[in-house]
Amino acid sequence: MRSPAAHGPSAPDAVIAYVGNHQFAPGEKISQPKVQSRLLLWCKAGKGSIRVNGTRLPLEPDDFCFLPWDRSLVYLPDDREPFLTGSIHLIPFHDRSRPVVFWVPHNPKDPMADCAWRSDLPLGALDGVRRGSMKQAVPLHYLAEYIVRRFHEREGTEWEARSLAQSLLAELHASAHASRPGNPELPLALTQMIEYIDHHKEIKICVKDLAPIAGLTVSSIGRMFRRHLGMTPVAFIHRDKIAHAKFHLARSSKPVAEIGRMSGIDDPYYFSKLFKKTTGLTPLEYRKKSSFL
Repeated sequence: MRSPAAHGPSAPDAVIAYVGNHQFAPGEKISQPKVQSRLLLWCKAGKGSIRVNGTRLPLEPDDFCFLPWDRSLVYLPDDREPFLTGSIHLIPFHDRSRPVVFWVPHNPKDPMADCAWRSDLPLGALDGVRRGSMKQAVPLHYLAEYIVRRFHEREGTEWEARSLAQSLLAELHASAHASRPGNPELPLALTQMIEYIDHHKEIKICVKDLAPIAGLTVSSIGRMFRRHLGMTPVAFIHRDKIAHAKFHLARSSKPVAEIGRMSGIDDPYYFSKLFKKTTGLTPLEYRKKSSFL
């Protein structure tokens, strides 16, 4: 049985206002300067990135984001493997005396922009940018796919849109409070950053990339890592990437430079230097000592 915290703050007047799937073409770029919804966005295939309020976030298959109200959003699909995305727009408060229009303004000049009967609400752990993996949130994945399919098959009704909004919020909160890596007493924002680092070992990550995930400033992130983990965010990122590299060095014969790239470190010299600083051995020395081959 889920704890009450999994359901999060009450939003009894929430409604699902728009859903969709979109297969991007190579080079296609979509910019939305001001979107008035909370958006569940997930990558179904391919890859690329989005820019949320100016911050770039990579998206690969099964990655999902829950994005804030009044955001600017730019879609940047990969040139070779442009992503296929699913999306569900949720309005946290929609006046029940007004008919539900199944549309969301994406621009300040769009109809219904800043209308008085649609607005945001605080959603606790879901505020800011919430990221995760559909592989770790299977009920959310099934529910999201069902919602999109349901609204594509026939015209939605207000009753369904409100009922499914409650189910979606419950699953999002369940995902946000799901099992946390390491210490379950870690703050949720720190857990989200750890999950992001763990799920994106193959890309370069800077501390500023973590800010939209946690909804914190760079300095606050530094204090949180030092207080709870006893190290800086950069040290934690490096430790995670070197652990990933050690695994592949011991279990494959791939070139060291390739394993560095697989760990999000493109410069072979820097990778070898960081590896030795962290482990006391060069990558080749570690492979000779630890290889299972």
